[in-house]
Amino acid sequence: MRESRDAYIENIFPLIDKKMSRIDCLNWMKNNGYPLPKKSACIFCPYHDNKTWKEMKEQRPEDFAFAVDIDEKLRKSKNKKYPFDEPLYLHRSLKPLKDVNFESKQKDLFTDMDDECEGMCGV
Repeated sequence: MRESRDAYIENIFPLIDKKMSRIDCLNWMKNNGYPLPKKSACIFCPYHDNKTWKEMKEQRPEDFAFAVDIDEKLRKSKNKKYPFDEPLYLHRSLKPLKDVNFESKQKDLFTDMDDECEGMCGV
């Protein structure tokens, strides 16, 4: 939830007002016969879990190639500024995405509302 940057626009949050969490919304959709939506995230989101990366690599190779390209460009950028004095990686292993073994177990950061993507990573 964010307040509007424009004084003439008032953002409203009906699901928040009803105190509905993401899980509550998914349960409502399931109980009412709607298909469960896939999680929404950028192709190169650093919060993807290994399952998502693996599925992308196997089923959407063009998207995976794009993410690999972004991952490599992060480390080649000459515009790094503090606090990014260290090499940046999209995967939490701090390895190039093209070299990661996606078979290992990794926490799904989207199952807990505290770790929900807010679209603000700035990558």
